[in-house]
Amino acid sequence: VYCGVCWTTYPDTEYRGDKLDQGCLDSGECKTYASSVKAQAHSISMIGGCVSLWEYEGCSGKHLDCYPGSPSQNNLPSLGWGETWSIGTC
Repeated sequence: VYCGVCWTTYPDTEYRGDKLDQGCLDSGECKTYASSVKAQAHSISMIGGCVSLWEYEGCSGKHLDCYPGSPSQNNLPSLGWGETWSIGTC
């Protein structure tokens, strides 16, 4: 039984553009992006819980917690968020 969170990131606000990345993580997992293209997420949708977007690899540095339905997940730059180099669970 899967108990984690799944997400999809997009290069533009309002979930526009081709999907940058999608996947699922179990609690405590972290995924690091090796490509600057994938780090350019401007909106994110998720199912099943909270994801933390991190400014550095290995889920380090400043982070932004995003829950399903949280304000401005469709416009991450409006929250002052820049590049996402890793993603993990909250």
